[in-house]
Amino acid sequence: MYASVDSCESDIFSVPVILALCYLFCAMLSNILSVKLIRVPILNWAVDAGTILYPLSFVVRDMLHKNAGRRLAKNVIIGSGVLTALMAVFIKIAIILPPDPDWPFQQAFHDTLSSTWRLVAAGISVQVIGSLINTAIFSYGLRRWPDKDIAVSFISNGIALFLDTVFFCVFAFSFTYGWDIVAQIIAVNLIFKIFTALIFSPFIRLIKRKVDLGQI
Repeated sequence: MYASVDSCESDIFSVPVILALCYLFCAMLSNILSVKLIRVPILNWAVDAGTILYPLSFVVRDMLHKNAGRRLAKNVIIGSGVLTALMAVFIKIAIILPPDPDWPFQQAFHDTLSSTWRLVAAGISVQVIGSLINTAIFSYGLRRWPDKDIAVSFISNGIALFLDTVFFCVFAFSFTYGWDIVAQIIAVNLIFKIFTALIFSPFIRLIKRKVDLGQI
């Protein structure tokens, strides 16, 4: 039998679908935002703009993992890596295609987005690896301490974000900026990401677990 329209609509707006879309949004857009370096007030240090959004992807991943299980979380992680790679390919195609003679921004478009491939390559590598590490730690912790989901989320995020940040910043920025700038980017990333994890990890308590602990 075919599923009813109401059933299909309820699937579209289900919690796992919404969380998966939020994860994809955070993971993909942060790779584009990372093209720009911003200056942090007070500290006067540099950091990539992707730091604004990227840490949320780990918390959203934990929510998806808790609600729908480890298998779906892994599939979404790998899917986001594939989609991000395709994004980089089409950006490259858009750069190569000749511009309309009346469009004066070709050089700016090229200069801004030509480095996206390296950021995406770094982003895909550490994003997938970091998220899978997060998945493994979160899975182990939540199976052992199912009532400690906030602490498990914060610890798994902290470990994964540290590894993710160091490898991403070195690979993505060391070929373009000096090591003093790279060190600033790493430091600000870690401060902001740990702060984000502290703020948003408690939100995982709002998500109900819909799978057995064996599927976590």
